[in-house]
Amino acid sequence: MEKSNRRKMATWIGVPFQMLATIFAGYWLGSWLDEKYAVEKNWWTIGLTLFAVLISLYQLIVQVQRMGKK
Repeated sequence: MEKSNRRKMATWIGVPFQMLATIFAGYWLGSWLDEKYAVEKNWWTIGLTLFAVLISLYQLIVQVQRMGKK
């Protein structure tokens, strides 16, 4: 297997972990803010988790575009 193929494969293997870390960070920050400010319906958790999902999808799109250019 060529080095470039290995590098591409390593990049794609890392994508789900990067997405998971981003989404978890949004969830964790939101739940911490909900607990700190005693919000009744967990709005921070919902909002920041959804925002983290959008960020991770954006990162995925950018990576796919970069891989397409190479």
